[in-house]
Amino acid sequence: GVSPLLHFVDAAGTRIELSTTHPGGLAQFITGKTTLLSSLIRDDLALRAAKLAAGAIAEKGLELATARGIDAVHLGIGIAEWHHDEVDYVAPVLLRPLAIRRYGSDFEVKLKGAPYLNPELARALKDQFAIELDAAAFVALAEQDGSFKPNPVIDRLRGLTAHLEWFNVQPRLVVSSFADVATAMRADAADLEHPVLD
Repeated sequence: GVSPLLHFVDAAGTRIELSTTHPGGLAQFITGKTTLLSSLIRDDLALRAAKLAAGAIAEKGLELATARGIDAVHLGIGIAEWHHDEVDYVAPVLLRPLAIRRYGSDFEVKLKGAPYLNPELARALKDQFAIELDAAAFVALAEQDGSFKPNPVIDRLRGLTAHLEWFNVQPRLVVSSFADVATAMRADAADLEHPVLD
């Protein structure tokens, strides 16, 4: 199938939108503390949609972790959209591993691990437009002064792609399953030499 790292299905059922979250809950969440979804999203209608998506994301994350050992659930930081050779692309800019679990009628979310540049976005921009993204520099932009700030990352990518008519970067925070199973399987299949079987 297609990689969600380049062809993210941006729909209510596949992601939790945290772009317009409550400031108090967001501050707690961004510092890596366990946070209830209901303290991030205060609007009843938005919370109901987020809980439905959270159930599906948590289930998919558990399935991929159990069956394939893949840590799939991430916070996508910034969403890039562009069009190239008649193909539409929707890709998170930075990714940060995230734990999600049911907590009564609510869900707990907790950031775990450091943010990193979406490797498929970096590869696509290099292949399609000869734009090289410095992964370490992008992460450093997001972690200035010991706190997490995604806007400098968005601004930097906008600057590098300003000459591309169809390229758009949105300052969004979305939780979803960003597992690129196909690329990992292709990489494994490329090296099938075996000392006994060959």
